[in-house]
Amino acid sequence: MKHKLLILAGVLAVVAVLGGFYGKPVAAQIRGLLVQDVDQPARAPLQQSFYLTQLGGNPVTIPKGYRLVVDYVCAQGSAYAAPNPPDTSTNNGTQPLIVLTTPAGSSTQKYPLYLQQSPTIYSQWSGSWPVTIYADSLTVGLGYSGYSPEAGTFAFDIMVSGHLVFVGKGQ
Repeated sequence: MKHKLLILAGVLAVVAVLGGFYGKPVAAQIRGLLVQDVDQPARAPLQQSFYLTQLGGNPVTIPKGYRLVVDYVCAQGSAYAAPNPPDTSTNNGTQPLIVLTTPAGSSTQKYPLYLQQSPTIYSQWSGSWPVTIYADSLTVGLGYSGYSPEAGTFAFDIMVSGHLVFVGKGQ
């Protein structure tokens, strides 16, 4: 019995010595396995499309506890705001734009994205933009610079692509 007790004490002493040398590296590896990899955009992709036929904005759905990082926006559509061909003498041209609006603290940040006019069909507009916008809430809207068309004379498809970053519960 005494012999087994000495063997047990020796094994515990060896484990204690080895634990002193290898305990921290092993713990760091285990801790590394338990940490979430939140910086990978492919972990939580988000893409939403909007069909806008009126001025104003549509909210992007962002789950609670996440922040949206907008990576890309593209849009295409038509606006019949000026005569075809354009009458430059009356200065009634229009410039459609996509407006991304997000609250940042107490102020509102707006990100206008100007569409390019088709060189062959005057009423057609399109655009695509790589962007980096961080948002806890986001509204996608349509606006105009210059002459604003009447309701029913414009329609745009807008797609917002990005990824979600976990920021914690209740934040």
